[in-house]
Amino acid sequence: MEKIIVLGIGNRLMTDDGIGIYLIEQLSKLNCTPHVSFLIGESDIDYCMDQIMKNTFVIIVDAVFSGNKPGEITIYPLADLHEYQTLDISAHHFHLFQSLY
Repeated sequence: MEKIIVLGIGNRLMTDDGIGIYLIEQLSKLNCTPHVSFLIGESDIDYCMDQIMKNTFVIIVDAVFSGNKPGEITIYPLADLHEYQTLDISAHHFHLFQSLY
C-alpha cells in the first residue's frame, strides 16, 4: 500500500497560524494506520519540499484566510491553489505553496 504523508505547516508563534501543527500533533496520537505518517513542517520550506518530493500522496494542513467560517475545513487541489491566493513573492514572506506552484 502506498504511503500517505499528512504534513502540518504554520507558525506556532503566530497563534492561529499554528493550527496545522497542533492538528498533526493530535492526529498522530490517534493514528493506528501504518501507511499514514504525520509530519510537522512548520515554516521550513526546504524540509517540506523534501518530504513532498519523496512521496506520491501528500495532504498539507494549514490555516488560511478563505472568507469561510473560522474552523471550517476547505480542500484546495494543488493545481488550482493559485486561483485562491495571489502568489506574490517577497524575500520576507515566502510560502510553501509558492514553491509548489
